[in-house]
Amino acid sequence: FKILGLNQKKSTLRKQWYQRRVREHYFIQINLSPISMPCLPFITSATISSYTGREVSAIGRVVTNGGQTMTLELCDGAQVTVRFSETTEASPDSKVEIHARVEDARSLYGMQLIPLRDDFDMKVAARAMEHFAEYQEQMAE
Repeated sequence: FKILGLNQKKSTLRKQWYQRRVREHYFIQINLSPISMPCLPFITSATISSYTGREVSAIGRVVTNGGQTMTLELCDGAQVTVRFSETTEASPDSKVEIHARVEDARSLYGMQLIPLRDDFDMKVAARAMEHFAEYQEQMAE
């Protein structure tokens, strides 16, 4: 009887450990999903022109959305036009991450749109991108 009780206790502990691991894995997958996608450089208005013809990521707020053409305010405040081949459904004032190809300093060709949470902090994102750009410049030297 004692052995049976010990095995039941081990089984319960094993089950609790597994549930905790699943919760942690689920938490990581949900919260870091944009990071686990293709690693593309993030752009700001200061860096967009250096990526002409290349694929990038842009974080911003939707100003207007006409279906296949969208005006996006980048996290540093500059506005760019994003064209899509298909109709996109992003409401004005929603925050999004866009994977796109840079056409010129003010226009992108969007390939994927990822909605972000409403409480996403654009100022923090802009500061992080500034620091990342500085780091890239230091690594290039």
